[in-house]
Amino acid sequence: MSLSGRYYLVEAPTGESSTDDPPSYSSQNSNPFSQAMAQADASRASSARHRRTPSIHSRASVASGAEADGTSSSVRSLPVPPRRHQRSTSDVSAMSSFSVSSLMAQQQQDTVLPTLFVKPVPSNLICPVCTNPFQDPIIAHCGHTFCRNCLAMKDVECKSHPTVNLKAGPSIPNIAVSEQLSEMEIFCRYGVKPHPTEPGKYVRDPRGCQEIVVYGQRRHHEASCRCARIQCPNSGCLTLVLASDMEHHMQHCQHHSCPNIGRGCQFKGSRADVSHHVKTGCTYQDAKSLSLNSEERQRLRLESTSSLSRESTDMAGLKQHVGALTQKVHKLESALVQAQNQVAKLEFDKAQMQKMLLDHSRQIAALHGSLTSGLMGGGHKYRCQGTLVGHENSVWALASSGDLLFSGSADETIKVWDISHNFTCRSTLNAHRGIVHCLVVQGTQLFSGSQDTEIKVWDVEQLSLTDTLKGHKRPVCTLSATDELLFSGSHMSIMIWDIRTHRLLTELNTLNHWVRAMVCTDTYFIAGAYQTISIWPKSRDGFDVKTGKVAQRHKVLQTQGGSVYSLCVSKNFIFAGTYEHQIHVWDIETYDDFTMLQGHEGIVYDVQVMPSVNGRGKLFSASYDKTIRVWDLDTFDCIQVLSRHEHSVDCLVIDGSRIFSGGADAQIKVWQ
Repeated sequence: MSLSGRYYLVEAPTGESSTDDPPSYSSQNSNPFSQAMAQADASRASSARHRRTPSIHSRASVASGAEADGTSSSVRSLPVPPRRHQRSTSDVSAMSSFSVSSLMAQQQQDTVLPTLFVKPVPSNLICPVCTNPFQDPIIAHCGHTFCRNCLAMKDVECKSHPTVNLKAGPSIPNIAVSEQLSEMEIFCRYGVKPHPTEPGKYVRDPRGCQEIVVYGQRRHHEASCRCARIQCPNSGCLTLVLASDMEHHMQHCQHHSCPNIGRGCQFKGSRADVSHHVKTGCTYQDAKSLSLNSEERQRLRLESTSSLSRESTDMAGLKQHVGALTQKVHKLESALVQAQNQVAKLEFDKAQMQKMLLDHSRQIAALHGSLTSGLMGGGHKYRCQGTLVGHENSVWALASSGDLLFSGSADETIKVWDISHNFTCRSTLNAHRGIVHCLVVQGTQLFSGSQDTEIKVWDVEQLSLTDTLKGHKRPVCTLSATDELLFSGSHMSIMIWDIRTHRLLTELNTLNHWVRAMVCTDTYFIAGAYQTISIWPKSRDGFDVKTGKVAQRHKVLQTQGGSVYSLCVSKNFIFAGTYEHQIHVWDIETYDDFTMLQGHEGIVYDVQVMPSVNGRGKLFSASYDKTIRVWDLDTFDCIQVLSRHEHSVDCLVIDGSRIFSGGADAQIKVWQ
């Protein structure tokens, strides 16, 4: 049978393993091959360890051009330094406990793996620099994806944005691309052989393994493939043996060494021969029971005395050194206490000054609002009023409730800030085991979604964990809530929960990609995926707010901006921020394509509307290009660009006349 595909050579990285769980073997199976596999899989599992999605651990080099006849292709291999196979001088371990899997794993690390994909690799999974399938794909400063090693090259540039410095900002792993590569099918490498007449090309081997496996899980199969040929571990034996025949070979191999080889015995033979030799004819066996002669004992005694003398001298020197260090530590501790007192005084003074500054800012804002009879005047310019510092990694999510601001971060914590007076951190919530991607407050409950696939429920008043919602199999990317329901978005899936009982009501799995943005209004439930926005009206025909049952989608809007990363609505419009740096605007009544807002130079991670008494208000958009843009919704002009973050701006929340922004610089800015 002829199969189309492309050939690749994959370097086996030392110490890497698939992220999936290793297969289990029955403890009752006495077959030595199965026991060896179990030991190797246990070893791999012990050594194993998203922006918003998981990653792949394989690395590949792609051949240029597709295969001509469907059975072979030219291959470009990755350079691997030659390594010699090393063995111990003793074969005792091979006699007592032989592991076929460990031998296969060791020999895989010393080779370049031929890889044959069942289907051609799509062009969107090919790196534009090396023209090979992506290896550790990351999103560069221009917004496009490259291999991490390619991006590190000295003269690399983006063909679409040749003037952009690709290394200027932080690089975000493109886990969606890694996910697609890891799910492609390949043939087992033990079912592929070199072409008989064309060097560098490969064909299917009808005598080898015929299994088709998923690329991201290949090592699970190949580490235990019974069609693998591995070398006998005995010193002096160069025989290549099928893994399935290794135990039989070991029974009859004539290169087993005597266990007394370290004492000088040079005997070799089969297992039975070595056992008989040790019992009956090994002249070195009795040497174990001989005691040391008096001269040897005297030599050892002198060596022990000399060693104890040296250790005593070293111990005295160490005691003096420890005493001197102790005195220095006491002095440093005293200086530290003084410094801490000074820092505390400075922090108190800083808090007082911030309070005075915010009070003045609020008074000015109130006077300005009363003069213009609106929420904010048309000519108002927003300025940074302060910075909240405390997170140790990127701030991905923000939510506010009364005098509290909640921030979720890649440091796996949620911080609670007092935004009424001194802007201090009141508490840190620790429960997640991954990046906190999203937050939403409904009533007295705070819901947080994370890369660990769980949704945590917190009491806003007590700041305590009350429940954990489990159901998603992939990271939770977005949350939205109403009085009755909680919506959670993940990979091609939206789950709907009862917000009071926390019971899962239903699941929508008709989405075409990651669901990174959702919004729920009094009339609509809206979700964004890849180039689409799905709308369900809250009516008897489309959506039951009591049970969560959803019929067919009422409307699907199309956008050409790639994946939808952010959504919000106003009285008149639906706004969607996309991967291709754009903000798409639709009329909320007719669903007509109204306009496209352009100006950002990176992914638009968040959009928020600030309403106004007079007019349509303002739209705030946060982007990977480190800026926040302010748009007048009466003219759809960009009236201000806010740029105080040092890296990507990832989230926004509007609290009255104030705007809070979180970024990849681990900071939260306060704007007014």
